Amino acid sequence: MDDNNKKMNEEKSTSWVNTQIWKIIKKKKGKDAEKVQNYLNDFLEKIEKILKKGGTSSKDFTLHDEEHSFRVAKRMHEIAGDTLKKISIYDLALLLTSAYLHDIGMTPEEAKVNNHYKYLLTGEKNGITDNEIEQLNCWLDDDDKGISLPICSKTPTSKDIELAEELLTYYCRHCHNDWSKEWIEKNQKKDDLCDYSGFKHDLIKLCQSHHYGIKELEANDFNARIVGHNGEVVHLRYLACLLRIADILEFDPERTPEVILRHREIAKDSLIYWYYNHQMSFTIENNRLILSARPTNAIIHKAIEDMCDQIDYELQLCRMLADTSHFENCPGLAKKLPHKWNLVSALHRDIEPSDNAYEYINGAFRPNTEKILEMLSGIELYGDNLTAIRELLQNAFDAVREQIAYERFKNRYPKDKELTEAICKLHKVELRFEKRGEEYWLVCTDTGVGMNKRIIRDHLLISGQPKRHDIASLERKCKEAGFNLGRTGKFGIGVLSYFMIADHLIISTRRSLEPKDSDTNGWIFETRGVGTFGELRRDVHMETGSRIELHLKKDVVGKEPKEWFGRLRNYVQRVLTITPCEFQLTSAIPECKSLVVAYGWNDDAETIRNDIANGFRDYNYFCNSDIQDLLPKVILDGRLAKVDRLADLRNKICMKLKWISEEGELPNGLGQFRIRIPYFLLSGGPSLIFLDDEKCGDTFNVKELLEGFYFEPTFFDTVSWKGMLSSLPRTQLRGKNFKIECDFQNQEAGTLQVSRNMIMLSPQGNETLNWVNKKAKKLWRKVLKENANSNYGLLNCRVANQHESIKNPKWLTFNAESPEQRKLQEIKFPAILSQSWKYEAAPKKVQYKGRDVTVLCSLGTERSTNHYDGVNAISLGNHPDKILLAKETFELDIANLWLKSPYKNITTNLPPKTSFPPKWKNIAGIKFTYEDTILWNKTFKILKYVHEDDFKWLQDKKIDPLPISDILLKKRGYAVAWLLNFMLYGNKDVWNGLVERVPGFLKSVWRNSLKLYSKNQEFNPIILYIDNTPYSKLITVLPDGWQEYRCSHNMKLIKSYMPDPGDDWKLKIIQ
Repeated sequence: MDDNNKKMNEEKSTSWVNTQIWKIIKKKKGKDAEKVQNYLNDFLEKIEKILKKGGTSSKDFTLHDEEHSFRVAKRMHEIAGDTLKKISIYDLALLLTSAYLHDIGMTPEEAKVNNHYKYLLTGEKNGITDNEIEQLNCWLDDDDKGISLPICSKTPTSKDIELAEELLTYYCRHCHNDWSKEWIEKNQKKDDLCDYSGFKHDLIKLCQSHHYGIKELEANDFNARIVGHNGEVVHLRYLACLLRIADILEFDPERTPEVILRHREIAKDSLIYWYYNHQMSFTIENNRLILSARPTNAIIHKAIEDMCDQIDYELQLCRMLADTSHFENCPGLAKKLPHKWNLVSALHRDIEPSDNAYEYINGAFRPNTEKILEMLSGIELYGDNLTAIRELLQNAFDAVREQIAYERFKNRYPKDKELTEAICKLHKVELRFEKRGEEYWLVCTDTGVGMNKRIIRDHLLISGQPKRHDIASLERKCKEAGFNLGRTGKFGIGVLSYFMIADHLIISTRRSLEPKDSDTNGWIFETRGVGTFGELRRDVHMETGSRIELHLKKDVVGKEPKEWFGRLRNYVQRVLTITPCEFQLTSAIPECKSLVVAYGWNDDAETIRNDIANGFRDYNYFCNSDIQDLLPKVILDGRLAKVDRLADLRNKICMKLKWISEEGELPNGLGQFRIRIPYFLLSGGPSLIFLDDEKCGDTFNVKELLEGFYFEPTFFDTVSWKGMLSSLPRTQLRGKNFKIECDFQNQEAGTLQVSRNMIMLSPQGNETLNWVNKKAKKLWRKVLKENANSNYGLLNCRVANQHESIKNPKWLTFNAESPEQRKLQEIKFPAILSQSWKYEAAPKKVQYKGRDVTVLCSLGTERSTNHYDGVNAISLGNHPDKILLAKETFELDIANLWLKSPYKNITTNLPPKTSFPPKWKNIAGIKFTYEDTILWNKTFKILKYVHEDDFKWLQDKKIDPLPISDILLKKRGYAVAWLLNFMLYGNKDVWNGLVERVPGFLKSVWRNSLKLYSKNQEFNPIILYIDNTPYSKLITVLPDGWQEYRCSHNMKLIKSYMPDPGDDWKLKIIQ
């Protein structure tokens, strides 16, 4: 027989007309039997063609083709045996049709599949209804994988396509029962069969029953009943049991042909269920089910064991139905029915490893439930029992956010800002600390959406549940409308945390009408601890919202309730960053100060003022209580005077601190931000730093702050998750002069740790934080520019390291009358910095060429009194006009001289250069370590070959020249830019390492790119002087090595390069 004839005979042998059930039907006589036979001839022929040719069957699941249906019908006959000959023609018609239709939904219409695929991948809605979209999203919500649709917004990647195909496969599996119903409704034209009224309804119910539970199968709809005019009995419950057992026993090796295993791309999760069919055998003997298997590995062994467990479950379910509902009985009939259920309720298993290839251990990690519950309700996870308050408030605010969203959608423009604010101001969350008798209670009341019985039973009391579909649906609706719901409910363990502080919980709640799933009454749920029982009862008096009552443990409050309330108040004030409604913390207990937080950003200016002031200095630094009684009176009085001075300064800091604020929404709907730039409104005007100044005639005197002259507050980025304070990893914290607050409200921003203490930002979250930082810096620069010409305009710019054009710059100079003060006055040029006199007193009077020179002292912080520490009046980026010799001792102390005001915007990336004494012509540059800058000699010839574009090219390059060696040898400007950059940031060891690794490279740079060689072809060195008292030195750099000469040992050599420059290049100290 040739292959084609063999294949045709195989197909014919598995046709529905060869099933034993059809053969029994064919033998039935009578008018109704003939009509049923004709119906089945037409209908099953059509079904078989669809199952055979339908190309949309999910590839990741075992085949649900016409051969699967044939074998299900075969199993039905094996299970029921001669009973099939005794049941009605209608029972037989339902049974055979259900064998072929129960999985018809696994082969859905191609258009339906394509429409769902396009929506999954791109969001295209053509051909898919709103109801289908809602069902698909509901399935994704229940799956809890965090997938939001569409999968891609741009050109799909291979991963996007793979994910869409995988989701579609599993969704088809999920929907196939409903899609089977749709197919039957569409293709079974008539509701009745002969005089059997409701045949189509019963066929649908039978097909769907193989996914029903016992409660549905016990329903009256499945009772045996009489149909038609001839008193025929239809027994849906018996038929349902036959279908589900026959279906689960259908694991013939033909169902997973080897050729399909090789050529179909099957997901790994499904693969073991394709393979196990090939490694086991099955038979039915004397109503006993016997399975024998010799798997080759433990994975397939486990799959077979799982399948056997499923079979046992189904057998036990059917046995229970048969025993409790009595298949032999039909309501109203006295005679017994032929429907009998004889199968034993357990499968006989003979499963052993093939050739002892492995040892199967039937076990897994088994957690101690009691201990886990203790952990989830204890401080081990959270670190602080007050975290229970955070969870309590978070849940209350979530309920309010949900209710607000529903109310917003009752209006035409739900995104309207004024409307939203009006709705938010109607809601409230209150936390009340109460004393009832001798016991203390904490009561949280909200006007939120409330809960119904289903939410209490299926979500509130079950930890780790996925997000409810109604919430996920509302979130999508909010997103489409252009705003965030902002609800947190993520971990499902919040209620358990309440038992960190409480041992008795009472929840009173009533669902609002807006979600359209409210009960007719409210509910009260009460329990006395984790792992114990609870009581749920109706409450007809409860209004919309929730009230949570916590009986506090005795060791929580302690002996002083006012102290615990104070801790509670401080915690709440700190943790609440932004609220969706008003919040109140109250108590009738004496000395418990209430707290009210308005809707929106928490205005914690008072707290921040105190934090800034307290960060100024520590009292104990001046007054150590352990030793102060041992000190002489004069020293003790001095220290106590400093303590008084510190208190006075802290008070002034609080009084003078002001804010410039900006707030708005983060990009891509990730949340909200607030930027606050602090400044101090001093006697001389606004200043970014605190000075203790007072007006004195036309100038301002600035007093010393215990040590140093200014205090600059430092802030770190503050992040919160949906209104509750969190933090960032230390690596992401950046100190700055302004306060940034970001409240993330979207999981695309990052992941909140279970402890709630930290947010791990995603790349998008980091990018958003950078965006806010740039926005803050822009606002900061705007503030600087607007105040550039105020008394403290220059000071503000220098603190901010910004360069602005300043007309009449003012700076702090020495006050000859009072050394512990500085005088703010307009700078008179020429001027120099006091840095030239490091570790010694700066001169009071200096001249250059007979002209007085202003000495500009550095402005030290509150911890430094040195005139050379802190912020300089002029940046070296504002190129000085000349390099001068300040004085000569055991080193050469260098001074930078500005002949006129240099304050202007610096817009170039070129390194600063200036005029050097002619006698120092061989010095290429001088590096000033106090600003980590090199001032280059204007006459250094290679400077003329470098341009701004060369430094722009270098910006993203590392100091190692080897990856860019080819282009350095070709482009002179690049080579010069790299060399100047290396002189600033490189060092001797790295240079000499290059000499050793690639000895010819630097010589090529010197000769071909820099052209630093003499007429006799000898290389010219680059000579730098490092001004770093008391470690100043001279360095010479050549392509064959880097040499350094300390002033303390090589002054003679250094002076050969830097001799006395002459009076025109020296300062004269008068006083």
